[in-house]
Amino acid sequence: MPCIDAIDKKALTFKEDVSVEDAVAKLKKAKAGAAVVLDKDGKAAGTISFKGLISNLMPVSIAIGGGSVSLDAAPGVGKRLLKLYPLTVGEIMERQMYKVAPAARLIEAMRSMMEHAAPAVIVENDDGEYLGIITETSIIERLEAASQE
Repeated sequence: MPCIDAIDKKALTFKEDVSVEDAVAKLKKAKAGAAVVLDKDGKAAGTISFKGLISNLMPVSIAIGGGSVSLDAAPGVGKRLLKLYPLTVGEIMERQMYKVAPAARLIEAMRSMMEHAAPAVIVENDDGEYLGIITETSIIERLEAASQE
């Protein structure tokens, strides 16, 4: 079964200049945890996800004399989130992406997701054109449909 058959047809995409606030609102409305960020040429440039936003809000650790100390930012986390809202998704997107070709076997996408603990993989053609995203949900839906055929 080729990867192109398992693309999530409801997946969201954003251009790099969309504000984080707008992206969060659209992700919440769509009940989606992540979206692909496209550059001006329509190619996948990264992803924005709630997981990525949360990691931006986590306390930071600093190394002191060979050990590390965690700086707790809990009281200001809400304010830190509001400070992210005016930024663009291009400024905070996760740039590491895992990609597969449309004709690649679905098992390859599944293997990549498992090896990298990635919730999704990008499907793009040989020219780097974004074709879609395969998510854990879209894999299950495609496998269920295939079992009915």
